[in-house]
Amino acid sequence: MEVKPNMENILKPLYRHRKKIGIITAVAVILTIIISLTLPNYYKATTIFYVASPDLSKPEHLFGKSQKDTEYFGDESDVERVMTLARSGAMYQYLIDSMDLINYYDADTSNPNAKFRLYKKIEKRFTLLKTPSDAIELSFEDKDPAFAAKVANGARQKLDDITGSLMKEKLLSVITAFQSNLVQKMDSLSTISDSLQQLRSRYNIINTASQSEMLASMLTETESKLTRESAKFDALKDAKNVKRDTIELIGATVSGLIKELEMLKSKDQTSGISLDRFNEGRILIELMEARFYSAREYLGYDAERLKILTAAYEAQIPSLHLVEVAEVPLMKSRPKRSIYVIMALLMSFIFSCLGILIFETYKQFDWKSITEN
Repeated sequence: MEVKPNMENILKPLYRHRKKIGIITAVAVILTIIISLTLPNYYKATTIFYVASPDLSKPEHLFGKSQKDTEYFGDESDVERVMTLARSGAMYQYLIDSMDLINYYDADTSNPNAKFRLYKKIEKRFTLLKTPSDAIELSFEDKDPAFAAKVANGARQKLDDITGSLMKEKLLSVITAFQSNLVQKMDSLSTISDSLQQLRSRYNIINTASQSEMLASMLTETESKLTRESAKFDALKDAKNVKRDTIELIGATVSGLIKELEMLKSKDQTSGISLDRFNEGRILIELMEARFYSAREYLGYDAERLKILTAAYEAQIPSLHLVEVAEVPLMKSRPKRSIYVIMALLMSFIFSCLGILIFETYKQFDWKSITEN
């Protein structure tokens, strides 16, 4: 039997069964109204904030020693990082412990899945949204509006602490490395200082510059005196009108100057004023002094750097820029009872019409002959 697909075939059965459609729709609407009235009201509290840039915790930016401009607001990756931390298990566990959610939601602690179910309940009521201006909206929904605001603000504060602690952990690792390096450099400087002191004692050198000048002056003066006194001795030793004791005195002076000159030029390691020994020790001492002053300079730089890092670590720098505190909501967020009623009206009307059309269409078939065939 052929069924003509025209409007008359559709409207006739609908009109004929209009009372049934009306009754079904009315019953569905009334049931929806009754059920929706039994649903509790939920309130959503929302706090809004921006993510701070990690540059704010860097010592070079904190103390104005950076060559780059300081960024005060985090980029997209910083926003995603903070939103990931907000959805972490540490955040949910903090809310459970600090807000006593186990007792608040009457969780069955004897059930091994109680923690998982509680996490799911928090996840359902805990929402995070990124606004078009890259701010973050953190919301919590609950039957008690005051409790919803309390949880939202507590979660934002905990998120600030978690984000800040991550930055401080990185800074603390750098400080620890600097402290360890500083101890090693202090030990190295002490070793160099001891070696330098031993060299000074060994070569009897206190100040290389002054002693070098003094020895050069002594050598020049001794050589000049020796030349002068030797010339005087040679000129007077054969003279007959000069007393012998005068010549002997000049000769003794020449002998003394010769010994003094020999001592200055001696390579004897026991000599206290040997020029050769001084030059040998001066090279070693100057090299050791260069190492000492270089090590002390780097040690001073690292010590100053450590002070800056420690000051940055102890500084209280917020990791979030608060825009709006979560206030106690006055209007419920759900249920939307009017929407439920309208949806029930439309769905019940559509499905009742479809049901009648299907029933009227298929009852025209001779099902007995079809099944027999």
